[in-house]
This record gives sequence, structure tokens and C-alpha cells, in this order.
Amino acid sequence: MLLSLMFFDTSFLEIETLCFTSLILVEYMLTISELNRLHIISIAATVISLIIYIFILLVLRNLFDIGDIWKFEYLYKIFAIVMISWLPLFLFQVIKKKVDPSDYEKIMKTVPRGIINT
Repeated sequence: MLLSLMFFDTSFLEIETLCFTSLILVEYMLTISELNRLHIISIAATVISLIIYIFILLVLRNLFDIGDIWKFEYLYKIFAIVMISWLPLFLFQVIKKKVDPSDYEKIMKTVPRGIINT
């Protein structure tokens, strides 16, 4: 939130739209990064949720400032906030898996790939 306040000094509605959009995208990215294996259902659920979010933005125009949301500057700021929020957690998770893998990951490394139903 503080980062978005630093990016925008114009209107509260613009800050609200930026923060809410960034929050939604960070939550989707955290959910997908926690999965051991991507499945078509999890990908479809995320895409459907994003479509519903875009539909909500269009329907509730008086609650969100969507006039500038498609400009490069606005998208860049959303991308920056999402990366600053999500990337440290993701990197910590990757490093933790390399340094101290779970029992499941240790077992899966020893099983030949031909035996696993993927």
C-alpha cells in the first residue's frame, strides 16, 4: 500500500484500483507458486477468476478507476508492485526447496520418471 501511495498522488480511486488489482494478481501468483504441479483445473480456475475480476471492473465502474488501467504507465506500476510483493517470497521458497527439500521431493527424485503417471 505504501508503495502505491508513492506511485500515485492524484486520486484515491486510482490508488484503490491499483492496490486491489495488485492484491488480486499477487494472490493468484502466490497460489500458483505453492502448487507442486500445475493442473489444467488450477490454470482454468485462475483464468476464470481473472475474467470475473475484469468483468467486475467493467460493471462497477463507479467503484474503480478503469479509465487509465490500460495505459503502459499504469500497467508498469502494477507490475512493479506485484513483483516487489511476490518475488522475494518466491525466491525464498525456491532457495528453501534447494537447501532443505521436503520428504516428498526427496522421494520423487529417486523414482524413475517412466514409473510416474504424469
